[in-house]
Amino acid sequence: MTTEPARAPRWVPLLAFIGFFLMSTGWALAAPYEGTPDEIEHAKRAAGVVAGQIAPKPVPVKAGSGAYQTVPGGLIRDDASCWIHKASVPVGCARGPGNDRTPVKTPSGAGRYPPLYYAAVGLPLRLWPGYPGLILARLIGAVLASALMAAVFAALWRWSKYRLMVAGVLLAFTPITAELCGAVNPNGLEIVAGIGVFVAGLPLFARYRWRSGEPDPGWDRRLLALFGISAITLVSLRTSGPPWLLVALAMLLAPYRPRLFRALWRDRAARLWSAGIAVAFLAAVAWTYVMKGTNFGDFRSAQQLRKGQIAWLVAERWRGWLDEAVGVLAFLDARMPSWTYLIWESLAAAMLIWAFVAVRGSDRWRVAIAAGLAVLVPSAMQAYGANSTGFITQGRYLLPLLVGVVLVAAEVLERRVVTPVQARSLIRLCLLCVLPIHLLGLLVTMMRYQQGIPAYPSVSQLNPSKGSWHPVLGSWPPVFIEVAGLVVIAILVWRAARPVDAVDAGDAVEEPQLAVSHSGPAA
Repeated sequence: MTTEPARAPRWVPLLAFIGFFLMSTGWALAAPYEGTPDEIEHAKRAAGVVAGQIAPKPVPVKAGSGAYQTVPGGLIRDDASCWIHKASVPVGCARGPGNDRTPVKTPSGAGRYPPLYYAAVGLPLRLWPGYPGLILARLIGAVLASALMAAVFAALWRWSKYRLMVAGVLLAFTPITAELCGAVNPNGLEIVAGIGVFVAGLPLFARYRWRSGEPDPGWDRRLLALFGISAITLVSLRTSGPPWLLVALAMLLAPYRPRLFRALWRDRAARLWSAGIAVAFLAAVAWTYVMKGTNFGDFRSAQQLRKGQIAWLVAERWRGWLDEAVGVLAFLDARMPSWTYLIWESLAAAMLIWAFVAVRGSDRWRVAIAAGLAVLVPSAMQAYGANSTGFITQGRYLLPLLVGVVLVAAEVLERRVVTPVQARSLIRLCLLCVLPIHLLGLLVTMMRYQQGIPAYPSVSQLNPSKGSWHPVLGSWPPVFIEVAGLVVIAILVWRAARPVDAVDAGDAVEEPQLAVSHSGPAA
């Protein structure tokens, strides 16, 4: 009988926290106010929440949605339209946040959003509404996301069989995720929470090897905590959280195992975490109902669309959504070179296709169900609202589910198909491909902020010292900090690949119809 996997060394979560925090900090220092989607709206919401305006009256103040918030006047800026969606125009035409603390009533498009995230990041915005408060608020969000990523790597180190799921996490943490984690926007933390749900859920819900109809006792408490915290965070940040959690659970639990739920109910810690998640879920649903959170505004086209037209348009938009999930940066108007999307999406697709064609039985169904749900559910939701709200879906909204597709595929591959040598090669291939794209994404975005992106950009324009606008702390510190974070992540991931002679021989043997015991990762 093999022994339970050893806990991750302390340096693993520490390096993970430092690496992801530095990556997010690079973005936080590089961006102007409103440099990421709707940051002004989120900043006003955050300042209002910490002032006690937790549940303002829903008023159609922004495209038919939102609410009023009373915030320091320095946060109110209405001139960013001079550069937003005008990729060739640098951001210097707009003012940054000011130091004026005079309370001003102002509309916020995020006024109906759940208050949890805003309560965490909002105090600096209220006390110091200029760039010091803005950057500090961004860094608080980066700390929260990085702490969750540190827990993710600690779990992967212990439970991922050949640590191939580290490659899945690399592909899940896209440049747009790093940008959002370094902005005042709950979407970044939401994506990281989705990663946590799947990284903890995959080994957790396949935790037992059945013997004579009885499971081995005890759930791993750290996995329970990671799953519970991630799930509660996911449902508490945005209106999409509760449906995304339901879909994630359907992806994790397929195929359905009644014994798993009976075992869950017998474990006291599992019952407590389940109750906490249920309470958070119901509170989020109640908030959405009371605050009319499903009223996203009116972004419809001039004509009503027929069902066939809607289906066609939704299918057509997936090409753009996938690119956006990787990173159409700044205010969705800074595209990286096309080959970056090709590389990133090809790696994810290769992992998914390999998992589907190389396994049989229930595991093939797991991969197919995960991919199907992650595509069909958001498509159906967008199709349903096409004539009432318009086409409002963006690729970043879908990432809490899309990350699960890659992670499910990685878990199936490492348990059923790949050898330790193949796992190590794939981890390091992903590392060598995606980290340079992160740096390139930051440089392209800074070029967009500082110089604008002309019709025919030049490689020389990637020089951060050029341009008519520069970040408040200068153009080179964000780059140096980003590089430092990428180096830390590279060291961590390079060491994640388990040496071949360190793999327990028993790990290579699996009974296909049984879940994994305490000795290894999930079935």
